[in-house]
Amino acid sequence: MIDGIPVSNSYSQSGGVNVSLQNAMIQELEVISGTFNAEYGSAQSGIINVITKRPAKEFSGTLKTYAGEWLSTKDDIFFGINDFDPLAERDIQFSLSGPLITDKLGIFVTGRLNNWESRDRYEQRYNAIDGWKI
Repeated sequence: MIDGIPVSNSYSQSGGVNVSLQNAMIQELEVISGTFNAEYGSAQSGIINVITKRPAKEFSGTLKTYAGEWLSTKDDIFFGINDFDPLAERDIQFSLSGPLITDKLGIFVTGRLNNWESRDRYEQRYNAIDGWKI
């Protein structure tokens, strides 16, 4: 649930949700387990209610960045992993919050640019379970 509104996708086999949230938007996370009132409908084992942030009374913002790369000398196991590129993985997150019309109207904007190549991007030529190299 987000701010008390159910967002689960009952047609998803993995129990997915219809809305994704950035961490910058979360003010509080409430976990409810056990028995439930009728207000929670078809909940069976637990409910997670995410309470989102409200616009701040004064303008404020955040900027978070990350850059990096996987590096290893095990190129006999992972093809190309010894080619170092410090910008291969990039993550930039920002948020801006503040009032527009005194205390009556405000904004809260967040965004994320993510380019993540992950260690699985490299061709894996050896798996310890296999016990042999290709």
